[in-house]
Amino acid sequence: MSRVILVALLVCISVIPLTALSLTLESFTPVNETMINLAQYIGYGTVITGIYSNPSVNYLYILYTRINVTGVNATSSVLIMSSGGVVGDVNLPNCVPSYLAAIDYQDNVIYVSCPISNLVYEISGNTASIIGSITVSFEPTWVYYDDFTRQLYVVAYGSGKIFQYNTVNSSFKYLEIASTISNLWPPQIIIPNGKLNLLYVIYTTGYVLYLNYTVMQLPKNYCVNCIIVNLNSTPLYAYYDEEHNILFVSTKGGLYALDGSTGRILYNISVSPTWLTANVNESLLYALDNKLVYVYEYTRGMYFEIGVIHLPSAGSSITMIGNKLYAALPSLGIIDEVTFYKSPSGLYPLYLYVNSSYYNITLSGPVNIRLTNLHYNTTVMLPNGIYNLTITTPKGYYIQPASVMFAVHDSTIKIIAPVYTSYKLIFTEEGLASNDTWSVWVYGLTAYGNLFNETQMAPAGEEIVFYLEPGSYRFNVNPVFGYSSIPVSGSVSVSSAGSIVVPINFTLINYPVNINIINMMSGLSVKAMVHGVSIAGTAINENLTIMVPYYTILLPDGEYTLTITDVTYGAYNGVASPTSNNLAFTVWAGARNINLTLNVNYYPLKISETGLINNVKWSLSVSGVFFNGTHYSYATTLISPSDSVTLMLPDGSYTVSSASNFFNGFNNPYSGSTQNVVINGAGVNVTLTFTPVSYTLIVKVNTILGLGQYTVSIVGVQFNGQPYTLKLRSTQALLAIPLLSGDYLIRINGPYYVNSYTKRLIINGLMPAPLSVRLIGLMLPVIIVVVIAVIVVLMLRRLGYI
Repeated sequence: MSRVILVALLVCISVIPLTALSLTLESFTPVNETMINLAQYIGYGTVITGIYSNPSVNYLYILYTRINVTGVNATSSVLIMSSGGVVGDVNLPNCVPSYLAAIDYQDNVIYVSCPISNLVYEISGNTASIIGSITVSFEPTWVYYDDFTRQLYVVAYGSGKIFQYNTVNSSFKYLEIASTISNLWPPQIIIPNGKLNLLYVIYTTGYVLYLNYTVMQLPKNYCVNCIIVNLNSTPLYAYYDEEHNILFVSTKGGLYALDGSTGRILYNISVSPTWLTANVNESLLYALDNKLVYVYEYTRGMYFEIGVIHLPSAGSSITMIGNKLYAALPSLGIIDEVTFYKSPSGLYPLYLYVNSSYYNITLSGPVNIRLTNLHYNTTVMLPNGIYNLTITTPKGYYIQPASVMFAVHDSTIKIIAPVYTSYKLIFTEEGLASNDTWSVWVYGLTAYGNLFNETQMAPAGEEIVFYLEPGSYRFNVNPVFGYSSIPVSGSVSVSSAGSIVVPINFTLINYPVNINIINMMSGLSVKAMVHGVSIAGTAINENLTIMVPYYTILLPDGEYTLTITDVTYGAYNGVASPTSNNLAFTVWAGARNINLTLNVNYYPLKISETGLINNVKWSLSVSGVFFNGTHYSYATTLISPSDSVTLMLPDGSYTVSSASNFFNGFNNPYSGSTQNVVINGAGVNVTLTFTPVSYTLIVKVNTILGLGQYTVSIVGVQFNGQPYTLKLRSTQALLAIPLLSGDYLIRINGPYYVNSYTKRLIINGLMPAPLSVRLIGLMLPVIIVVVIAVIVVLMLRRLGYI
């Protein structure tokens, strides 16, 4: 089914509130609409969830879900079409419903996200088959493919992270971008811009983050090399035009065009589409909003609504191939194909309806035209482009506005421009508060000799308009409380068609605010902020650094708050605080004095111990220097187990140590640690660690004719009441045995020695003296007996007994 329709736009520009003056502009675009019924390909009982295209190869990708009569076992698929024919129908297992898709235009591959199964399917358009599936934890939703870097980006919605997938080497990583920066959570839309080395991350809170590729994993509490734009509204969709470097972001509060490099808002459009696509070669943007598709011609500086397409039913998504727009209509199960026709000559009519027997027009744009001595209605044939039209009328008449911009894009333009007599003297205002009023007095003599004397009043922000005949006039701007105006008075001469605008700039009068700081010591630096709202409604935020007791700032009338944010002394922060902070005050037509008292801040130094058994008496010593150079010392004795000791101290550097300890008659059985700490704007916790002191007993063993090992046995009680037993065998002449403080019995002997060594040893805070032991081996008595026997034999032989 097809039908020819007119895409029409009607714009009425209201100009002057006090009259019926207006300019009307209408735009008509002929199109042909064809309904593509997909039932022959996908059957009935299906819902079309999305449509995508690859214009370079003339491919359409149609995402749909088939719902059974029972309502269970639904399936999702991708119907792939090319040049009106079906390439294939690809079923997506465990993907009900499919969410969004992204196109790799170079390889003709579509990526489809499936939140329910945590998968992104990779489907070849050429073969109409699944060539891969990518597992993405935590519900993959938005997907976008960057042709420049060949990376796929997926919003892992369940975790608030970004999934980055390299389609060349199949590597991937998860990015948690600025997750704890205020209002940057969670991400909803991500668009990579590989050419500019940027990543656009759009959050559900309405913030847009411009992130440099070189800083992908941001720190937790700040943003480096990035731009943050606050659109103050929930995002719906986004589209990036690489040709014009424009990022379009649709929100519930309107459609925004952002500079793709700087984040500057170029303009915003009062529509909230749920889908966007564009013909960037012709600078046409298509915005889907329910049953309407708005068509805009745009540049980086402006936009023009050139038509509205009325769809048969609400659409879910739209896409472009050439001069054809495709819209998915879920409720009808069809695709609406809209074809835009072009004039064979490339020229389109501009119809001018001007109720004047004499006027001139100037057209500037792709062609520049000047026509004079025109009468009433005029037709001009124009090529596509953006034009500025200026209409001039004879003296004594005016058209408002005298100039209007419009766009011709395969469309017919009709402009109705009423012509009126008289002139306008317009006063504009800047600087007043929204609840103020202002007034101007104008008086003079017209060219026809009539006296003019009139005063008009208007709310702030509104123009004051005088309608005048030709002549010479003077004006006075009446005083407004709290402001001075430039100019205060002046003169104007009305002699030509159109209007005269006199801008009046109101400037707030500033008054001195004297801040007196009590207890301001030399060397302190007080960081303060004055914030509030002037009577003009403007926000005042001034950061102050005060280093003297008396300080003066200038502020206009308004309500303010003085907040001390920090008091520093050299490198120390938070050294003092005001007795009362956040002082509210009002400036009203004069100077204001404020008194502020500072008190030194004391922070807790909490000291505890670890490693001691019960009933150990130990000493605690704290010494140091306050931030201002004052020396400090503190000492006490504690018995374990003891609660922590908390000292309230100002900013400064301190040493915490324990010099001695005593337990059950033993001196210094433990060795305590020493810690150096700095208090700088916050309390500090210190834990002193005690470890038992180990002493080394040196044992020297001298064996005489020893035949083997000897044994060293040590039994006793350590200082902490723990029994101690050591038994070791050695042949070494020198032993080093570590022992804690305690009472020990030492015994040295062996089976091959005739004697042994026994000694009681008490270790109490001092290194024990070395032990020297001599052991006599069993061979010595034998040798003695043999020697004696030999001697006896020799003597008996000498005496003749043998």
